[in-house]
Amino acid sequence: MSGECAICAGHAAPVAARLEAWRDEHFMLRHHTQPAPALGWFLLDLMRHAQGPGDFTAAEASAFGPVLKRCLAAVKATTLCDRVYCMAFGESALHFHMHLAPRWARDGHTAAWNMADNYRATILQPGAVDDAEIAQLVAAVGRLLNPAS
Repeated sequence: MSGECAICAGHAAPVAARLEAWRDEHFMLRHHTQPAPALGWFLLDLMRHAQGPGDFTAAEASAFGPVLKRCLAAVKATTLCDRVYCMAFGESALHFHMHLAPRWARDGHTAAWNMADNYRATILQPGAVDDAEIAQLVAAVGRLLNPAS
């Protein structure tokens, strides 16, 4: 897809390279750009431009479940969160990307629908997620998902 899709364009951008933890021929796992709603908020992008799972090729559909499971495990292990929420809406960007958002039971801001409200508030008023902490977490997730590297 041409530069008209921000996600397609972002896959080749320098900032994406810094935030990328892993990729294969179908998917990429990257940390959310700044302003990040939380440390450890990752996005699982389809590499090919398509709106959602209903548009996946057979190979993408077959790979999706195992990839999602591995990515969820890596985010949970590195953030030490209690669980990871998966959210995909496909309205603001018509290119499949699933938000993998860490949830800590002790943090009311990360509970259920509060997560969406917190996300909107962060985008409107950037919080204080440190770039160096993001880089460390991206590297840690990458080591889990790319053990041969």
